[in-house]
Amino acid sequence: MINQNIIHRNNNNIKKIEPFIAPGSQEKVTKQEIEKRKKKAELIKEIGESIYSLDSESEHENPYRAEALILITQGKEVPTSLKEKIKKYDQMYCKQQLAKNKTK
Repeated sequence: MINQNIIHRNNNNIKKIEPFIAPGSQEKVTKQEIEKRKKKAELIKEIGESIYSLDSESEHENPYRAEALILITQGKEVPTSLKEKIKKYDQMYCKQQLAKNKTK
């Protein structure tokens, strides 16, 4: 995202650079949309996922976390029971990994 305070100097004329609007977009993102995106990012972080991670970074996927991600992207709340399942599944996976590493 371009900082709106950046200025462009051309032939001693100073003009403010406008934010980039992607081709096909009709207008720039509203403050409400930005807040909605921030909320989704916070919810994703809450369930232990990163918006910056790639699928290929881990061989392990928590199916409950995947279900929660779907709910978040649909703008729905993640039930507490599902958050608990995510934690339990992660704990079980960690125990399995520890046992696996001990046998090596």
